[in-house]
Amino acid sequence: RNEKKMRRFDQLERQLIGAGSLLKLVRLLLTEYKLAFAVEYVTLALVDKDYEATRILENGPGSDSGLSGLTLLQSSIALNALYGDMRRPCLGVFSPRHHQALFNSAPGTIASVALLPLTRQSELIGSLHLGSANPERYVDDCGTDFLERLSEVIAICLEGALSQERLKQAGLTDALTGAQNRRYFEHRCPVEISQARRYKHPLACMFLDVE
Repeated sequence: RNEKKMRRFDQLERQLIGAGSLLKLVRLLLTEYKLAFAVEYVTLALVDKDYEATRILENGPGSDSGLSGLTLLQSSIALNALYGDMRRPCLGVFSPRHHQALFNSAPGTIASVALLPLTRQSELIGSLHLGSANPERYVDDCGTDFLERLSEVIAICLEGALSQERLKQAGLTDALTGAQNRRYFEHRCPVEISQARRYKHPLACMFLDVE
């Protein structure tokens, strides 16, 4: 049974590492992990001080779906208050006072929780939350070695995805003016066309050749 679990977790880690974008990574955490861990709720909070993740996720193809459970925070104050000086996974009984805002769940639907701090260079960059209706699923005396490893892998993947998106954006803008270039148009045009077709909205394009 343990070998089967380890193979499943190894596959999940490979999926995280292989996610091609921040959007795919976030979707994987919010959807696939709910099934993988067989829990009722999975939510994710990311610190987004400069609205970088906000812009990336809003402009991605299909960004209007699959992101239920994601919260973007302007600072890490709330997460620091949640974890304090202990930057390790927290397991235990669901507390409406401390955990309700993390899940936004109906009363009585969550009995136990696992909270995973996501840190890089000793700084909180986010938090992953697992909520189960089973009161014995997550108890405070359980071992957390696997969850600690998972937290580290997720944090590294998030940092890598953001770095990859920065490089991508650098290739879509003019270094001097910051204006979008032709590559940006070629990247964005299919996204706009797809959304217009999906929601049956009119779409118009205007081209200006400025000398």
